[in-house]
Amino acid sequence: MLFLCVISLAMCSRIQKILRPGAKEIYWAVLDSKDVELTIQLNQYSEMPVYYKIVKPGEMDEDSEVGEELVESVDSRYTTPGAYKIEVYNDGAEKASISIYTDVMSSGDVDNDNLAIKNLFLDLEAKLMSLYRTNTRLKTIQENNIAEAKRIRNGLYIMFAIPIMYVIIGLAKLHTTKAMFAPKKGSRI
Repeated sequence: MLFLCVISLAMCSRIQKILRPGAKEIYWAVLDSKDVELTIQLNQYSEMPVYYKIVKPGEMDEDSEVGEELVESVDSRYTTPGAYKIEVYNDGAEKASISIYTDVMSSGDVDNDNLAIKNLFLDLEAKLMSLYRTNTRLKTIQENNIAEAKRIRNGLYIMFAIPIMYVIIGLAKLHTTKAMFAPKKGSRI
């Protein structure tokens, strides 16, 4: 109960989380009757399959239902007062990086200037998240390219070493063949 009280006091929260394989996390967001709107944003920064489910107030929570797959980001807005349950599940074999953002717009925040500033910051945040996702993808591509370049370099070393080994083996065979048929010193035959 204390957990719900702490969340209801916060007007806005952002959680960055790394989910282990098979991990299931549950978060809560509360929209009071005096508040106007609840915004829930889920962002994924990895390639692992992550599933989410948002249970609205008054809905029955079925544990068997996995939910929808989180592809990059989800932005949901709700106006029905109550406690919203957010479940996130990592179904991949590796760790998954996600962020969960909740924002409650109260009736005092509806001023046009405040709304314009909030929309400006939300647009800026969306663009920064897009830039972050692009940067993460490019970093992954760069790491893959570096690993492939190392593999190619090692292959070139082997391709360079094989002909040299053939030459050395050929010279050794030539030397042993010459030694077999060459007259021995001190023999009188």
